[in-house]
Amino acid sequence: MSWSLNITNDIIQNKQISFLGGKPCIPRGYTVPKCKLCGNEQCFYYQIALPTGMFWADKTIALFCCTSCMDESFIVPQMLKTILHQADIPGEFLSNYQRNFEFLVFETNNGFLMESYQEKVKFRAIELIESNELGNFGMLGGTPQWMSENESPASYDGDIPMHFLMQLCSGIEFHVHEAAPPQVELNIMGEQSPSPFDFYSLFLGNALYLFGTEYGDPLVYAITQVD
Repeated sequence: MSWSLNITNDIIQNKQISFLGGKPCIPRGYTVPKCKLCGNEQCFYYQIALPTGMFWADKTIALFCCTSCMDESFIVPQMLKTILHQADIPGEFLSNYQRNFEFLVFETNNGFLMESYQEKVKFRAIELIESNELGNFGMLGGTPQWMSENESPASYDGDIPMHFLMQLCSGIEFHVHEAAPPQVELNIMGEQSPSPFDFYSLFLGNALYLFGTEYGDPLVYAITQVD
């Protein structure tokens, strides 16, 4: 089964369980992760509740990413130093590669609105429609629509199968509130500088593909590809 992910015109945050921006709805006691590169609090980008009938059903995936620094070595998630298609991901890789971003996976029913979070990205609800088409935000389940070659991994730590979770479209603009600080980017000299735009991008706006472990701790493997 597969679902199109579509950004809607709903801009009022209430009891939605799939959305971008606004305040995260996550388990009590969880603190917003800090960037391991600069030490600043990461920004909440989006969360998607996985529906019944899908791998990791009734779980939610939330993504935080740093907008306060930019390091040319960590612009996109670290890649394996091997042929990516049908690769076995080394043990501990999926924990250690999350330096300036972090995936949080939890039971959807355990999510509570984090009122203390100072939102940066403007809230927009995301609608799930059963379909094998790519929506304006992306797609859940089904078969990934690769921009280039198939880079699906086979397993993690030798024997844990990996399954496709979701794909996010390239070029998504995460529009921010006026009071939000600009995203830090690299200028033509390779130096960090504030972006002139009124939106944040995620991993340079590349298409994003997420895979998850079949059992054990729910770990996420992220791959980006250029349009």
